[in-house]
Amino acid sequence: MTVNNETTTNTAQGGGGKLGALASLIAIAVLLVCATWALNVWPFSDSTAKVLVDITEEGLEPAHIMAPPGKVSIVLTNTSESPHQIDVGGIASPTISPGETYELRLGQLLPSNYDIVDVSLPDHDWADGRLHVIYNAPPGPLPEGSHDLLH
Repeated sequence: MTVNNETTTNTAQGGGGKLGALASLIAIAVLLVCATWALNVWPFSDSTAKVLVDITEEGLEPAHIMAPPGKVSIVLTNTSESPHQIDVGGIASPTISPGETYELRLGQLLPSNYDIVDVSLPDHDWADGRLHVIYNAPPGPLPEGSHDLLH
């Protein structure tokens, strides 16, 4: 009867082979993350995109705004004669008195559309505006007519 020593040797060395394969997978994952970041495809930025919005007697101006993915803040200035509270995607400002400005920090946002609602109005069943988070979008008003293409 012949005993196959090759099988015993491969089994004993199998642990080292698995560790090497795991190290290779980790190295590949790190390289992919670095390449993604280097190519500016990474969705998040270290800086905060700030978008200026006035709260007027007629509503939000501009009502449709855009920002790139990452940290986003909306700087709200109440130019109306009434206090207002603004909610963006579930994050609400305190009540903003006439003449006051408040920076509503929304944190890290992924590409999507976020409703902007003036919850201080008696009938706020629908959005008063919308924040469009779009890759490579400059922070500011959404160009006229382009919001129709995003819905």
